[in-house]
Amino acid sequence: MTVTISITIGGPPDPGYVLELAEGLAEIVRALNLQTRHHEALESPEDAGVVVSALATMAHRLPQLLDQVGHWLDAEAQAGHLEVTSGKFAGRPGAVANAVRILLDAAAGRFREAETALEAAHQVTAALAPAGNDEGGIIGMRPKAPRGTGPGPTVG
Repeated sequence: MTVTISITIGGPPDPGYVLELAEGLAEIVRALNLQTRHHEALESPEDAGVVVSALATMAHRLPQLLDQVGHWLDAEAQAGHLEVTSGKFAGRPGAVANAVRILLDAAAGRFREAETALEAAHQVTAALAPAGNDEGGIIGMRPKAPRGTGPGPTVG
C-alpha cells in the first residue's frame, strides 16, 4: 500500500484534510513499525537517534492535538450539536464530552511521560558511534542512501 499525503502547514481549516492527516499519521507509524523490524532499516546509531528524536517531538505535539479535539467536543456539546442515542450517556452529550476530555487528558499525560523518556533515550543515543573506525572510515558500514528515497509522504 502506498499513501501520499501532502503536508501543508498553516493552510485553512479543512475537516477532510484533518481526517487525512490523522489517518496518515497512523499509517506512517505502521510503516515505521514494518520497516524497523528489519535490521537494514537503520544504517547507523545516528539513524536510531533521529528516529527517537522524531518520536519525542511527536509525543510533545500530541497533547496539544488531544486538547484541541477535546475543546471541539466541548464546544459542540455546549452548542447542542451532539446527540447520544444509546449507552450509559444516552441523552447526555455534555457528559460524553466531559468523559472524553478526562480520557484525552489522561492520554496527554502519558504522551508527556513518553516525551520525557524519549528525550532521555535520545540523549543517550547521542553518545553512540559505529564501532570499527579504520583511518577515519567506518568498517562494514554501508554507504548512506539519500534520505527520503523510500515511498512515503511528501511535504509541501
